Amino acid sequence: MREGLLVGAPNYQPGIHSRCFIRVTNISEHIITLGKGKQIAQILFDTLSTEPDIAYSNKPNASFNGEIDEFFGYGQYENEYSKEIKKINKAKEDLESKVQSIYSNVLVFMGIIAAIFTIITINFGASKSGDFTKVDILSLNLSLAFVISFLGGILSLLTAKRKKWYFYLCYFAIVIALFIVNLIIVK
Repeated sequence: MREGLLVGAPNYQPGIHSRCFIRVTNISEHIITLGKGKQIAQILFDTLSTEPDIAYSNKPNASFNGEIDEFFGYGQYENEYSKEIKKINKAKEDLESKVQSIYSNVLVFMGIIAAIFTIITINFGASKSGDFTKVDILSLNLSLAFVISFLGGILSLLTAKRKKWYFYLCYFAIVIALFIVNLIIVK
């Protein structure tokens, strides 16, 4: 239990003729490897004070009668286990997608905040110094917009999964247009 293994087993009744089965479930978030000789369970035998009136194997409705011949592996539960495994895998993929989306949004948000403060600082410094013309300030702002947009596009390309190619084509066309407009203004 300390490693994150949950071991469960049925209570075998007197007179049962069956293999002993246990269910081992990993309830941790880590992979646990069970090697040969790893002690994970124990069998306890109780002594009966009297013999049972009807042995388990003689009960007509006993659940585990014929178990050795009829049940193997997942038994009759294979379809149910398969459905559950598919649900778990889908939930895992959805969660990974959401984590990726949150990560992307946080990075973009941080970039936007940094860009706003950079633009404010540069515009304030340029207007206070008096050495820059309005064209110079416009060129500085276009240069910053180009760099921020370009880096934001690269970041989006690396972190987002489901954007189509035409989104990036349009996005980088706008970024290149900013660059060209800046070149025209500077000349």
